Amino acid sequence: MPDKQLIEDVAIELGISKAFVEKDWHVVQVLKIISSIQAEGLRLTFSGGTSLSKAHKILQRFSEDIDFTVTTDEELSRSQLRKRLSNLKHIVTDAVAKAYTIKPGSEKSLNENKFFTFLVAYPTYYNGQEGMRPDIKVEVSYNKLNLPVVQKPIASFINEVTQAGPEIEAITCTDPIENAADKLSATVWRIIDRDRTAEEDDPTIIRHIHDLHMLSGKALKHPSFKSLCIDTIARDDSRCKKIAGWPMPQKFAAVMEIFKSDGAYTAEYQTFVDGMSYTPNTNTPTFNQAINTLQQVMQFLVAENNTE
Repeated sequence: MPDKQLIEDVAIELGISKAFVEKDWHVVQVLKIISSIQAEGLRLTFSGGTSLSKAHKILQRFSEDIDFTVTTDEELSRSQLRKRLSNLKHIVTDAVAKAYTIKPGSEKSLNENKFFTFLVAYPTYYNGQEGMRPDIKVEVSYNKLNLPVVQKPIASFINEVTQAGPEIEAITCTDPIENAADKLSATVWRIIDRDRTAEEDDPTIIRHIHDLHMLSGKALKHPSFKSLCIDTIARDDSRCKKIAGWPMPQKFAAVMEIFKSDGAYTAEYQTFVDGMSYTPNTNTPTFNQAINTLQQVMQFLVAENNTE
């Protein structure tokens, strides 16, 4: 674990929270552990918001989740795939548990191990700050990737400032355009499915519209973006029973109506940005800007889809 004074020196140098610097270091260490894992016939690809900030450098916001997508080129039976994913789950959790504590009761797996998640506790000098969880969430999902993967180095804030070099020389990452499609789909089904009274309610799901805004410039110009969005939304159709089977335009209209009528999202967005972003204020998209971008993306997809 880094020296406390070093953490504080780096925080001053970057103008960000000490808790950010500390947790970022631990996130990178967990990433390093998981990225080195080899599992029979399966590949782990770094994805999600943390890949967009730490690997692609597109986002300037702190991300507390580590997301990996699992893929395979082999034709496996249902039972073969289930066994391999079960094996992967144990390999991943065992490897992380050698260096960190996995929070008791946090391990969950769904859909025959095609999705599994757990929380990693880490030693801390600080209590974090508003919007920051006291743990690192790891999520692993079995899925197909439609675009070629890329290799990127990963360095903690500490190694960047001290010029010690990246902790991870190269990690396999998803293309950001795939992330953009995932962000759109997650916005749709998660916002509609959300219950603020639920114990597991997560106000930070508002991060998806922030991230989509930051990705939209390249995404809207990419020839595969439309088809990726359509496929991803179709893939996630069953994740929210309220809108299962609905046409895409109807789903879009439903989520936009929620944003229009529920004023709490404006405050939640600002809380998220204030707590998690290290973008200069002039470059941080406002809630209205993010919503306008979301609407622009939806209109693009509906218009394009109707021309076919």
